[in-house]
Amino acid sequence: MTKTSHTWRVWIMQTVRAAMFAGIVLAIHAAHAKRDAEQVPAGSIPIDIKQVLEFYPTGLTLDPPQSGTQIVRDREGEILGYVLQTSPISDGIVGYSGPTNTLLAFDSHDLILGTKILESADTREHVAAIKNNSRFRFTWNGMNCQTAANLKNVDAVSGSTLTSIAIQQGLQKRLGGNPPNLKFLAEVTLEEVRPLFPDADSLSFSDPKIEVLNSQKELMGYVVRSSPHADYITGYQGPTDVLLAFDAEDHLFGFQLRDSYDNDPYVGYVREDEYFRNSLNGKTPEELSDLDLIAEQVEGVSGATMTSLGVADSLVATAQAIVDAKDQPDISTSTSAQFWSPAPRDYGTLLILAVGLTLAFTKLRGIKPIRIGYQICLIVYLGFLNGDMVSQAFLAGAAQHGLPWKSAFGLSTLSVAALMIPLTTRKQVYCHQLCPHGAVQQLVKGRFFSPRTLPRKLSQTLSFLPAALLLLVVISSQLAWPLNLAAIEPFDAYLFRVAGVATILIALVGLVVSCFVPMAYCRYGCPTGAMLGFLRKHARSDRWSRRDSFALLLMLIAVGLWLSGV
Repeated sequence: MTKTSHTWRVWIMQTVRAAMFAGIVLAIHAAHAKRDAEQVPAGSIPIDIKQVLEFYPTGLTLDPPQSGTQIVRDREGEILGYVLQTSPISDGIVGYSGPTNTLLAFDSHDLILGTKILESADTREHVAAIKNNSRFRFTWNGMNCQTAANLKNVDAVSGSTLTSIAIQQGLQKRLGGNPPNLKFLAEVTLEEVRPLFPDADSLSFSDPKIEVLNSQKELMGYVVRSSPHADYITGYQGPTDVLLAFDAEDHLFGFQLRDSYDNDPYVGYVREDEYFRNSLNGKTPEELSDLDLIAEQVEGVSGATMTSLGVADSLVATAQAIVDAKDQPDISTSTSAQFWSPAPRDYGTLLILAVGLTLAFTKLRGIKPIRIGYQICLIVYLGFLNGDMVSQAFLAGAAQHGLPWKSAFGLSTLSVAALMIPLTTRKQVYCHQLCPHGAVQQLVKGRFFSPRTLPRKLSQTLSFLPAALLLLVVISSQLAWPLNLAAIEPFDAYLFRVAGVATILIALVGLVVSCFVPMAYCRYGCPTGAMLGFLRKHARSDRWSRRDSFALLLMLIAVGLWLSGV
């Protein structure tokens, strides 16, 4: 066989291996997407009153969901506040291995009473650590929507940093809009808008605006209601909900009064006074938000002065809300669209990655002081401080939900490098230069005891363990088993504050055995290492092997479970 022919065979086989790996990932992703599509979005499922009694001790009932919000009432039917869920709006934000659905409880003044995790697909121990951390859960208490949505410096829970960041980003995305109306519950309807826009055919809701479209789906203008922006403004006896109408050029051309807590006769006088209702026509939101200008141009309606001036003040507050919405970026879209979103911790991970790649592809790795110094930094930073380690729990979550670039940019980049480099080179760079647990095994190798080898039959038997674990990962991911994948590997043990007993036990046993049998865990227990070893290019990569047959079997199982809809 010529060298050129060998090279072509190698690249063909490596392409086949990459295709099998991609087939498994795509089958897991498709099965997860299919399950999601068959379920009612979590955010639209009514929650039970018992789940919110810690925030509303006198609560008795919850209204049905309306725009993702449920109002809480007491025995007399009085509104105590409202609750909302971050799902499904934030389902695209993944922590370590999955999204989290968080409940937010508000009082009747639109201030946050507290937060609560309702459901999470993230690693069990990480979620438990957050549930038990009152400091993190109370972070947003007492804030309004806008303050909470723009809060930047939130202290993550130690050992559960990625999950904490994802929860914060989920809250920010969910709170990107305006708070719901508690005083005026009736939504704006097309019939209500048609007196202002006779040719209106449909409405498009985009807080705070409600765009008005004709039958050709062309923008005619928009309307904005004063509630909840001006609910604090009282005329004679209470606030009034006003609907403002603007044309496509952003000029006011009319407004009408909706429901009101004010005195009925006075509200009627304002509704009937055409001069008052047209006195501000032609103004832009920026002009309407100028309180001094409005005071000069608006005269109160005779017999209903306080009510009419209250309405005028409501127009000012509403116009200011429109101006604020123009000046402020849309959190709900900017958060989801943002790709490059590294946190300070990610820069450290990227630095470790850069140094590890340098050692892998240069002779610097042969200089013992440099190698040992780097391994210590690797263990301390990626292991104990960050916990940024490529694991089956993380990869399974990424296959189901996508890589969490926004909340875990460093770990996502590390994972891509771990997968791509062995596929195209002969370097299994993650296992040899970037895995903290591998680095610990390298440091203890031959340091305390003379290296030993296992009996041949025992060695052959144990070598099947990583393959069995990979089979378990694929099947459990496809069937959505409630299996904690972090418990089948030792990597969470470095985050000992949140680690489970099984993870710590695997780590300790693996390291003790590695003192006698060099790299024992890597050789006999690591499913992630086995997966990367399958992808690695080597001298015999041009031939079909038993590993290829097993990978094909895994792909057929993954695709079969997806197509069968089990």
